[in-house]
Amino acid sequence: MNKAAPKRQESDFIQSASVTAMMRALLAEENDLTKNPDYLAKHFVSEPWRQYLDQPVQSKSALQKRVPGGIYYHLVRTKKMDNAFVSWAKKYNECQIVILGAGLDSRGLRFAQEYPNAKIYEYDLKGMLDYKIDIINSNESLAKLNGNIDYMPINFHEETLIDSMITNHIDRSKNTLVIWEGVSYFLEEQVVKSTLSDLHKFFKSKLRVIFDYAYKDYVDGDLNSYGAKELAHELEKIGEPHIFGLNPDDVPDFLDGLGYAVNNNSPSFLLEKEFFLKNDQIQHKLPAFHGIVDCDKK
Repeated sequence: MNKAAPKRQESDFIQSASVTAMMRALLAEENDLTKNPDYLAKHFVSEPWRQYLDQPVQSKSALQKRVPGGIYYHLVRTKKMDNAFVSWAKKYNECQIVILGAGLDSRGLRFAQEYPNAKIYEYDLKGMLDYKIDIINSNESLAKLNGNIDYMPINFHEETLIDSMITNHIDRSKNTLVIWEGVSYFLEEQVVKSTLSDLHKFFKSKLRVIFDYAYKDYVDGDLNSYGAKELAHELEKIGEPHIFGLNPDDVPDFLDGLGYAVNNNSPSFLLEKEFFLKNDQIQHKLPAFHGIVDCDKK
């Protein structure tokens, strides 16, 4: 039986986006392998999650018990998506980067000044973007960074992505990177497929998409892997369960059927090696039911 995503209103605020900002902020002051590069995340954490920032040491310990490995998954996901942004902006003199479900991510703010050649579009519910823009406009230092970013409200229950891109005159001929972070597993399968199909149809030049995914086994109820039972419980409490998943071995065929070729597909154990291997030892465990894939339009 297919799970249904909650129907969103354009004014909705997504609590998991604030949890993401909070987890990023808690590691933003760290050093070495555990430093989260999102040094602006602290500005966007909403209540009731802001209290976690008051006592970071205790909060990190508590979160490790509450959602084992979660704080480190948000770290590697931030780094992986940041790396994609920077490499794309460096590769092309004129390009664009579309961030779907941008939430409270500050990637556009952090990189807009350094890479003015990359036009940035952030898509999300109007309620999310309004909250974010209010914070930016009320903070002079953030407002100064807010160049070359267009904020695009969308509700997939009311409008298709391709219609929105046409309406907002997004350039379909520019080389485009799409960052889709922390979103796919909250959507129904047909929405994931239609989004990837719309991107494929719309853009006429080079197109790369990077997104993270939950494992289908986990979504279907296998909670035996590290961190699975705890996260499932927390997401149920806030009414935002994972409903779509792909097992790592199925990712290439899934994307091939939508017209994409996989460049890199990193399940959790490979992400651990990429970001936490030191002196031949894995320094931090990640939840064992997430992966990140980047793919090109064929």
